[in-house]
Amino acid sequence: MLEKNFENATAEDLEELKRYFAGYEYRSSGHTYSSMFMWGPEYDVSWQVIEGYLWTISSYVNEKGEKVLYSTMPLTLNTYDKDNFALSIKKVKEKMGKLVMYQVPNHMVDFIRKAWDGPIKVIEDRDSADYVYRREKLENLPGRALHKKKNNLNAFIKNYDFVAEDLREEDVPEAIDFALSFNEDKETKTRQDASVLEKESLAITRALENRDLYIVRVIKLEGKIKALAIGALYSEKEAVEHIEKADPTIRGLFQAINQDFVKRLPKEVELINREEDMGIENLRKAKGEYQPALMYEKSTVVVI
Repeated sequence: MLEKNFENATAEDLEELKRYFAGYEYRSSGHTYSSMFMWGPEYDVSWQVIEGYLWTISSYVNEKGEKVLYSTMPLTLNTYDKDNFALSIKKVKEKMGKLVMYQVPNHMVDFIRKAWDGPIKVIEDRDSADYVYRREKLENLPGRALHKKKNNLNAFIKNYDFVAEDLREEDVPEAIDFALSFNEDKETKTRQDASVLEKESLAITRALENRDLYIVRVIKLEGKIKALAIGALYSEKEAVEHIEKADPTIRGLFQAINQDFVKRLPKEVELINREEDMGIENLRKAKGEYQPALMYEKSTVVVI
């Protein structure tokens, strides 16, 4: 759809992506290079700089078997100039016909309103809101509300002889098999559900095969990987955790890999973004129990 994609991307192209992702405080897990690198190929992402803004166009196949094109909030190297941004929107709209932007951070919606003279439709996307936690809360699990989780963590530390470490190159195949095993047992009700699981498996594989771009921690019991976390820094004071997997039969293991990932981060990091709940009830409950300090809310914006 646009000029560049991951199939023909050069090292220079990827460096350009990094500069734009670092160019502004987007406050969104989806507006990170680490997320784009994982998921971009699976959603056929193409990109192009238009009037100084880097646009990405992605696609997916809906339940009717139709290919749906969408964009996200375009990236900037500095700020959003009203006139240039308006011209950029116009050119992209001409390419796409209908311009739909998914997961636009709410604090950036006004940039679109101010730049575009025509009508826009803004639809709240609660399922895509990011859960953001203070470091000390995830690391120390303080207070009555987190007492049960702390007990689980202490039980794990007391009862198991474990090793927590960065993922080693020789352990990458085992880590991939471990992470993907969770999807093998999941039942899918629709073709779209099956497609999402397949995309997640491919994204995890891509991240682990390129582990030097990420912070990847594993916990081993008796030499076998039993928990794994994949994340990255996206500013000096914020990190994002993209993936967390743990053997659910081992008490306290989820709390252990969570704490271990946080402890591995540079001391300057104050906030950890643990992404959205995707509207999954159990996931929403689990993320809420950790008492997020912030929610990075998002919307779908349709430029008419």
